[in-house]
Amino acid sequence: MEKLSLIFGAILSVLIGVESSAQWRVTDFPHPVYQAKQCGRKEASWICDPNGIISTQDADAIQQTVKETYDSTQCPCPECAANNQGYVIMVAIMPRMYRIVNRSANVQDVLYDARVYSYYLSQFWNVTTCDTNTLLLYSKDDDITYVMTWRNARRLLNDSKVQTITLNNRHYFDDSSNQEMIGKGLRNMVKNISEVFKEKAPRRVSSKK
Repeated sequence: MEKLSLIFGAILSVLIGVESSAQWRVTDFPHPVYQAKQCGRKEASWICDPNGIISTQDADAIQQTVKETYDSTQCPCPECAANNQGYVIMVAIMPRMYRIVNRSANVQDVLYDARVYSYYLSQFWNVTTCDTNTLLLYSKDDDITYVMTWRNARRLLNDSKVQTITLNNRHYFDDSSNQEMIGKGLRNMVKNISEVFKEKAPRRVSSKK
């Protein structure tokens, strides 16, 4: 029995090791609207955490902020404003992104890969018509958080604001084994992004009766 326990423990350790270092190709990463269960969600949302890196409670809180942002902001294009659409914040959380361009561990190379990965993922996820999307990518083993903004989103959330938000929340991600801190960091980043859109593009209340 003791020998079987040791064997089982060894197999479990291997499986855990594989899980923690799992890489996601951008073409394989699930879509949170159409593949909710694969994203660890019960229903369609804009957050995908297929490996359960953060808690369900943190994921729920992030989705609530994302929904509030969409419902309380005004899309700048006539075609989506007419349908009461707002700004969309998308969140992708993974153990490790499959490196598309570089293999180097140099910070600048990892950042460049995160930019390319975020660009393609936001293309695959896009369901809006007015370039109001913002994608927050967190790759745990790459130790990277990256914010990709589309054209109209970038007019409000410019690169300077993105840099400030990223740097102000960097300390949450210092320990990649601390699920609580990672969840708190992502919640706070989404909150900070949301505040920018709510302030600069509040939904106009119709005067029609």
